[in-house]
Amino acid sequence: MERLSLMVVGWFTGTLGFLSIFRWVTVFVFAYLDLEVIKPPNRLSRAIRLGLCESLFYSGPWLVLTLIFVGYEIRRESFASPLFTGFFLGFGFLAFVVIRAFVAWRHGRAATSMPRAE
Repeated sequence: MERLSLMVVGWFTGTLGFLSIFRWVTVFVFAYLDLEVIKPPNRLSRAIRLGLCESLFYSGPWLVLTLIFVGYEIRRESFASPLFTGFFLGFGFLAFVVIRAFVAWRHGRAATSMPRAE
């Protein structure tokens, strides 16, 4: 039962880490889209610089650094294995969902649509 509890804690930590990284990436996307209005030269490099400046005041990169540090420090503990298993399962599940939704969006269909019986 203790291993399952640690896996659940790892799952929640993995989903928190994924969502933090996902929101952090959207900072750069919105910086790029904001610069689209004025269309400056070297828009991509300016968007990266703008995103990095905005990232200093955003919790995403700091949470990722904290998760890396904690993971490094507990790697040899007896409870690390189920915790890491839950973390990677939660992170992987959300990554799968987002990638599937993105591929469906690129193909012009809804990610939740079911195939039709004909």
